[in-house]
Amino acid sequence: MLPNGNILTTYYQGVREVTRDKQIVWEYKTQAPNEIPNCQPLPDGNTMIGIVGECRLIEVNRKGEIVHQVQLATTEKTPHAQFRMCRKTPAGTYLVPFTSEGAVREYDRDGKVIREFPRRSSPVAALRLENGNTLIGAGGMVTEYAPNNAVVWELTPNDIPDINIATYAGLQRLPNGNTVVCNWDTRDDGDREGAHIFEVTPGKRVVWQVTGTQVSQVAQCQLLKGDLTAREDGIVR
Repeated sequence: MLPNGNILTTYYQGVREVTRDKQIVWEYKTQAPNEIPNCQPLPDGNTMIGIVGECRLIEVNRKGEIVHQVQLATTEKTPHAQFRMCRKTPAGTYLVPFTSEGAVREYDRDGKVIREFPRRSSPVAALRLENGNTLIGAGGMVTEYAPNNAVVWELTPNDIPDINIATYAGLQRLPNGNTVVCNWDTRDDGDREGAHIFEVTPGKRVVWQVTGTQVSQVAQCQLLKGDLTAREDGIVR
């Protein structure tokens, strides 16, 4: 949900902004075997788009025109397995979780690798926090890294034993210090609930969770107000 009330969304091989009455404002498409797993609205009004297959990041304006691009590289040749939720940071760098490689790398504007985080299996999301740390979901854990890669905070399955953890996907850090987590492809398992989305405190207490079979797989979410407009603290950054 954008500040103008429109909705920005990816689909299998495209990105589009649509109005509440489903009118397309602009759209960017790619062709198979490429896929588009993520997009990010940027402060300048442009949108960053990650394209697997081509293995690149692009920034497009509201006409769908490419205004900047960054070529990436990975050992994984299968498009779907290359990367997931990339994010442009406030400093203008790019965080890219290479899912199959188990690597998260940070690139500068010209596509040079300036940082690589400790390797863990299947990273899906990585984002830069306001305190300068980086939050990553990988290896069955959510980990907050300091600039020197020291672990500042970590959430493991043992910290929340009542929840059945499948794959940590979308992540958000709220102003109150809590973290909102999307738990991809979870389901109830004995005494453990399949919480598709949950909010957890720094002390690892679950504040609320979304469960039930009426919800399927959740990769990412956004917090909205009661009138279905975007909350300032719920914008995906």
